[in-house]
Parts: sequence; C-alpha cells; structure tokens
Amino acid sequence: MKKTIAILLVLVIGMAGVFAADDASLKLTTTVNTLNEFKITSVGIETGSENDYSAFTGLVPLAETTVAADGTLGSTAFLAVANNSTTPFKVGLRASKLTASGINTTIGYTVSCGTASSVPAVESANIESANFIAALEVTGTVEHGVEIATEQISVSIDQNDFNSAAASTDYIGYIHFNIATI
Repeated sequence: MKKTIAILLVLVIGMAGVFAADDASLKLTTTVNTLNEFKITSVGIETGSENDYSAFTGLVPLAETTVAADGTLGSTAFLAVANNSTTPFKVGLRASKLTASGINTTIGYTVSCGTASSVPAVESANIESANFIAALEVTGTVEHGVEIATEQISVSIDQNDFNSAAASTDYIGYIHFNIATI
C-alpha cells in the first residue's frame, strides 16, 4: 500500500509539469504627449506642488482686475506655466496703454513679470507690432516630468499720465501673453 501511494505521488508530481501552462504576459505601451500650458491666475503655485499637474489645473484663471493710481492691482495676478517637455517653453508679454472710449488721453504703465522687467505699454494702435518680451521659461525634467512655475505680475502706473488724463470710468488696457519665440 505504501508503495502504491508513493508511486501515485511520483506520478502526480511528474504529471503536474506536463499539464502546467507556460507563463503569460501582457505588454502595456502608451504615449505621453507634450503638455505646455500657461494661464493668468490670482494665486501662485504652492511650494511642493511644482511637479503636480492637478495643482496647476486647480489654479483659477484671472481675466480682469482693476489698477489704482499707485499701480496696485485690485487682485494679485500671476503668470503660471506648466511644461512636461525637456524642450524649454517660453511665455512673453507686451502691454497696451490704458485708453477710454471717446477720450483722447492715454495712461502709460510698465509691467514686470519674471524676467520681463519694466516693459512699457505701447499705444493700442501699435500693439500688433510690439515685440513680446520673455517673461517666464519652464523646462520639464526627466526626473519629475512636468515642471510648474509662477511669477507675480506687477504694474507701475505713469503718475503724470494718470494725473493728466481726462476723467472716465472705462479706461482699459491689456497685458498680452503669448508663447514666445525669443
């Protein structure tokens, strides 16, 4: 009986190898597209979130703010840039003077943001020919992928223009941002 059990065990163990399946695998592939984006926001990226794309998408865009005679913006404004490519992504800026409908006076100012320091606003009629000045360059890394950076936007009003301007409640000027080929 013991020999029969021993023989059966040997046969069972030996046959397990005959009926065992080969290993199987599934190869997964994907493509990560280049992601480079920018937007104007009311807050900057938090320290420690420079590689967290969800932190960038959580930044709420800011489309408009007031500016006081001393250049104080009604809302803090930031340029936020995200890039996951090891090729630099550059954003530049240019600005148009404050103008009002039916008013001939304009209010000049300068803009600073990142590496763009004291960029003068130009007449609205000349904005298309004004060069974009490099403001922020961000490069993704092979270590972290996406890199996110923010720089505060500041304005300095030309006090003489402001004090000399005709009264109006609808002066409007634009700070234009664009992907720069600088």
